[in-house]
Amino acid sequence: MRKFKFRLDTVLKFREACESDAKKSLQNKRHEITSVLLEIDKNEQERKNLYLNRPNSISAFQSREVHRFRLDDDDRSHRVALSILRQEEEKLQADYLKSRLELKTLTILKESDLADWKKQYLNWETKQIDAWTVSSRSQEIHI
Repeated sequence: MRKFKFRLDTVLKFREACESDAKKSLQNKRHEITSVLLEIDKNEQERKNLYLNRPNSISAFQSREVHRFRLDDDDRSHRVALSILRQEEEKLQADYLKSRLELKTLTILKESDLADWKKQYLNWETKQIDAWTVSSRSQEIHI
């Protein structure tokens, strides 16, 4: 009897590659989100530090206010970027789940085909043993 070969093995390998790529894309997007969140936290800490130091002149006060406005602008741009990144993350999450489901479906199909092949192999092996037993018995009787 021939060796087991899954007929959709190339499709399975392709689905594994797709699932791996989707997972990496999702991880990269989550890394981007984390870096934006760290920037938001950094700006928040910098804003707190601005208010801890009291300016002692008008120019220092104006400088602090300009810096605060810049931090506010950065914060708004980071929050917009974060919103966009979260939407992209949701799409990548859906793509990853879809590719994972397709891979799981093929894996289950492969396991089912392997179980069927094992049953066929056992039947074939049993027939071979029976044939060998019958032929050896017939040889014993004729001797």
